[in-house]
Amino acid sequence: MTARRFRATAALLATGLAVLAALALPGLGGCAGGPARESPAGTRVVGGLSLEFPEGFLGQPARTIRSPILLHVRNLDTGKRFLRVVGEGGFAFPAAAGEELALERYEYSQSDSTFSCYLNDEIGIRFRPEPGQVLDLGRITIRYTTPALSNRVTFARSTISDDLPEQANRPFRRFLRYSYWRYARTVLR
Repeated sequence: MTARRFRATAALLATGLAVLAALALPGLGGCAGGPARESPAGTRVVGGLSLEFPEGFLGQPARTIRSPILLHVRNLDTGKRFLRVVGEGGFAFPAAAGEELALERYEYSQSDSTFSCYLNDEIGIRFRPEPGQVLDLGRITIRYTTPALSNRVTFARSTISDDLPEQANRPFRRFLRYSYWRYARTVLR
């Protein structure tokens, strides 16, 4: 490796590390349009969020999901919204003291080769932080119970391709089955 190439690689690495360090600053990582940094009169909000499926999750055994869950927070005084990623069941963010905030809703998605799921539900917890304090919202558990599977839609599609050899130029059918799960949802604190 030449000296010029070595310096260019080192400069690129240093720039990448600087960008990563900027993203990892407290209050900035994992958010979009997050609140201002903490001030002496500000506070920090902490808590936990998990999704619990005691009777099974999409045909699988009982399960508790702690991450990654996307948490939507809204400042009710200013109308601004920001996002936090719940990691390992916990979340934290700085907040301006005295302003009313709300945990509006959460999102969770999972997919693999056999299925995909997307949850997007409301939480609706309001709170007002006190100056210079840490506000612990505690453990919030969203419990989903009584799954009921209903196969609502089953359809077939035929396709013919003209550029294939004669023996392969036959229609084929692909059956797709969609399963809708119905759960009763409870917010526990």
